[in-house]
Amino acid sequence: MTGKCFYRWISTRAVEFGEKLKHLDDGNDDQLKEFKRSCDALKDCTRTLGHCEAMQNEETKKGFASMNTICTIIEFVATEFKSCDAKLDETKSTCYKDWNPFQTEIDLTEKSDITEVCSNFFGTDNCLKKDVTGACGVNEWEKLKDRLLSLNDRVKKCNFEGIV
Repeated sequence: MTGKCFYRWISTRAVEFGEKLKHLDDGNDDQLKEFKRSCDALKDCTRTLGHCEAMQNEETKKGFASMNTICTIIEFVATEFKSCDAKLDETKSTCYKDWNPFQTEIDLTEKSDITEVCSNFFGTDNCLKKDVTGACGVNEWEKLKDRLLSLNDRVKKCNFEGIV
């Protein structure tokens, strides 16, 4: 694959990924397995084609990094965090329901001033710690916090003193 053809192929894969994500029911194990296959294919693609010219484009790099982050978050919530996810759903936590780690990840990547992003990294006014700790315990909070903090280097610029 060369030139425009390769760019079109990458764009098509990205659109397909977005469509799968948009229609993903995280309570449906079959859909989660299919989504995981897409994520595995994404990782293979990045590993195999990462040296190609089209993959050196900054927007392409950001796009693939965002898709990888989405995969990591969904896989974590669907496996390691599954029981806590269910407990938070039962408590009808508005903090957890309204929290959007995907938008946060995009904002961390795209915004030059990340002060507001940092203040809402763990939900509005960082409300997740209280809700997760209350519903699931400190260990589950630590797992979630550690996973989220490991996903983006820019988050290291945030001041989470008193929160984490």
